Amino acid sequence: MAARRASQPNLRRATSQPVEVDSDGFVAIQRSPFSSKKGGAGGGTMKMPPKLPSAGAMRRAVSQPAMPLGGTNLGSGDVTQTLKRTSSIDNSSSSSSSATPAKLPSTTEAVGTGGGGGGAVDPATCAKKIQSILKEYYVSGDTDDAVLSVAELVQASDGGTASIERGAKVIEGGTFFAMEGKPTDVPKMLEVMVRCVSEGKILPASIVPGLADPLEFLGDIEIDAPLAGKHLAQIVSECLKLNALTFDFLVKDSPENFQSGGLAAKFACQVLKQRGTDPSEEDWQIVASLMSAKEKEEFDSPKALWEDKK
Repeated sequence: MAARRASQPNLRRATSQPVEVDSDGFVAIQRSPFSSKKGGAGGGTMKMPPKLPSAGAMRRAVSQPAMPLGGTNLGSGDVTQTLKRTSSIDNSSSSSSSATPAKLPSTTEAVGTGGGGGGAVDPATCAKKIQSILKEYYVSGDTDDAVLSVAELVQASDGGTASIERGAKVIEGGTFFAMEGKPTDVPKMLEVMVRCVSEGKILPASIVPGLADPLEFLGDIEIDAPLAGKHLAQIVSECLKLNALTFDFLVKDSPENFQSGGLAAKFACQVLKQRGTDPSEEDWQIVASLMSAKEKEEFDSPKALWEDKK
């Protein structure tokens, strides 16, 4: 205890000595001669960070002109200019960040119209979209929704050439889809198409041009889909039942390649069988006009061709 009392004046004297600051700006504190060698060299100095100025000193530093630093005299005017430059940078940053974004195109601007009313698609797209509509209908079974989708696609209320072209492409795309599909899918496709025609969602003027390509490429499609002719005959017979088509269109309005390809007469007989009524004399004349030279040699009458089981 006596030893500790004797050392207290020495400690007071050590703390009362003036503080030295080295070239790095750190305060050099004298170590006690009794410091352990494990913590550092005895009698040396330990660098401490300089004491931060108080809040009052910081306020005075801002309100008073800056002291000379490194030979450069920064007066209050220089500080004001610096603050103005900083303020202008902040304002430009905030104004650029709050700039109004570029206007995005609306839906009607982004989607082009296809030769019809506003928002109407082009006819070529209708042939693709009807297949998507039928695929969804085969799964959901919602006929009303399918008919509504076709109506929005065709827009038959326009009554112009564009709506007839869109309706023809819907007939064409749906017919191709049914020709290459399953036999159970043909009645489903017909259910949608019959309602669309009977309710005016597809104009009757669209039927003949819509069947042109399916008739022309029937022989090619039958190579991969042997039932394509039977499916197409079923579709044509339904149009006859609706009085939306006459049987003589096979002679008057069908493609030339179809009439001269050797399949027209047999296809006409398939249509008559699908229609379900006895052929009239006029019907036989149409079949006879479609028979090829080879068929006329093989069969003595259109009825013989109709009765052929091949």
